[in-house]
Amino acid sequence: MPLGLTLVVLLVRVFFDGTAGSGIPLLSVGIELQDGDPNFVRVFSLRILFGKILLTLLAQLCGASSGREGPTVQVASILLVTTLRVGYRLLPWVRQTLDLQIGEGLGTYRSLYMREAAVVGSAAGISGAFNTPLGGIIFAIEEMGNRYTHTLGHVMIIAVAVAGAVSIAVEGYHIIFDGFNQDRDDLNEYEILWVVPLVAIPSGLLGGLWAVGLLLGVHVKRLLLAYGCFAPYAISLACGLALAATGFWTGGETWGSGFRQAPAALLSPPAGV
Repeated sequence: MPLGLTLVVLLVRVFFDGTAGSGIPLLSVGIELQDGDPNFVRVFSLRILFGKILLTLLAQLCGASSGREGPTVQVASILLVTTLRVGYRLLPWVRQTLDLQIGEGLGTYRSLYMREAAVVGSAAGISGAFNTPLGGIIFAIEEMGNRYTHTLGHVMIIAVAVAGAVSIAVEGYHIIFDGFNQDRDDLNEYEILWVVPLVAIPSGLLGGLWAVGLLLGVHVKRLLLAYGCFAPYAISLACGLALAATGFWTGGETWGSGFRQAPAALLSPPAGV
């Protein structure tokens, strides 16, 4: 397991440069670029698509807490942008439409549609991965900023609906907290409102401390990187050793994203019951 994380770092640095991180910040930068820009081509390349899928799966097999949201967003965006590129090359009517001028000095529709395809693809990715069409739309609107239009909104709604339907058709309708029954006659929600601040306030504080810890880790990593090219491998090896040790002490409960542990914590009966 420790060597597995080091292998992931090696593959990122040698073969799949650009796949590090969640992918969302890279997408946010990519949608600001013009089609034809070398950086735009690099961000939305098939090399990053395959690398993102391969390395995310490899990291999860090693027990790392690598989530799905960022990789799904990046992969879905690259897929839709690539589809538009293929249509531009193979279908004359698509090429003719994309080569139309938006206005004097504003360029063609190709660059505009490529960036919008990346945004719509990200929304479809969130919708398909988590069965959350509204979540995909809200995410895309947040990322679009001032680019939101009625036409793009309609396309986005269709994309997330199709993505959600395909996801259900392929793997079925999965409920994360399946079996959690909230309809209890003996439970008065007004009598347990005191639980809300009791849980929300510590959770918010812990989330803030977690974010501070991550930012501190980024600064430590930057300091270590200044000492040579072998620092990333040493950091990944240390993280792998810590991951293996905590997983061994907890019986494997700290490995992975926590997707299995969260429903189990809610569905398990309280101690003594």
